[in-house]
Amino acid sequence: MGGFQTRETNSPYNKKVGYHRLTEVVGFSFNPETLRWGYRFSPWREERGLFYKAFSLGEGRAFMAFLGRMEGEWHIRVSGRDVDENMALEEVGRTLGGREDLVSIAELSGEDPVLSRALEELPGYRLKSTPYLHEALFSAIISQNVSREGFFKMLNEFKELLGVKVEADGYVDFVFPPLGKLRAIEPSVFSDGRLAYRASVIRDIARKIGDDFFAELGSDPASGIETLTKLRGVGQYTARATLLYGYRAYEVPVADRYILKMLASLYSDFDSRDASGLDAFARDRWGEYAGYVIDLLIAWSQKNGR
Repeated sequence: MGGFQTRETNSPYNKKVGYHRLTEVVGFSFNPETLRWGYRFSPWREERGLFYKAFSLGEGRAFMAFLGRMEGEWHIRVSGRDVDENMALEEVGRTLGGREDLVSIAELSGEDPVLSRALEELPGYRLKSTPYLHEALFSAIISQNVSREGFFKMLNEFKELLGVKVEADGYVDFVFPPLGKLRAIEPSVFSDGRLAYRASVIRDIARKIGDDFFAELGSDPASGIETLTKLRGVGQYTARATLLYGYRAYEVPVADRYILKMLASLYSDFDSRDASGLDAFARDRWGEYAGYVIDLLIAWSQKNGR
């Protein structure tokens, strides 16, 4: 049986204490099943009817968040020692776009049949941001020029070797490693040569930037892109992904080969051969939500096997 099991006497979920309706945490009707789709730079795991993910509030305060159904409704539960439950719930809600008002996207769909279909077929979708700003940058570096499956495999290996292990109720996940640990990476520990190279790039960037580097990076997306692309190993794709998935800068569209092909298949007036035209195309149609809408269309396309 999937979801939170509240009837089994030996189950860790045999009491309702600590469970919260998901709508009370995120403030809208979010569908956790949509966690399977979209660009996921900090993916949730799924097992036995539960979605779960490790988080950290710093200073050793790691916890596991669980999303599951109970009595037909989605609930959330957090588990961790010396962790303030309210702070933990707020952290999870933030990564899921908690309490954001996206009515404007529904309004945009009135003039965009493709967007309208995506919203209709993927209700309760939200962009998933990374819990930590540096995680967006370095996960995007790991994802460069590799398939989705290859990215997840490398990301898992990276986190398992360097991240913080969190165990709760028989589930295991890893928090993305902090900047300090990334500065001490020894690339040779990775068996995959592609990951070893990416690890060396990550280490060099982590050593070059200060702890306050990310503090103001998202205040001006155009300036943020310029700052990021000055770093070795960071191009337009990685810089834009950092701002969209780290800072929730919804106006920043991300482009790669998959996105260009996807848009060309959905919109007859978009030329996938002209990557330089993506910004104008996306912003003319979707304005300040250009990046968000592209992420939604990615999720919709993935769900439909495209």
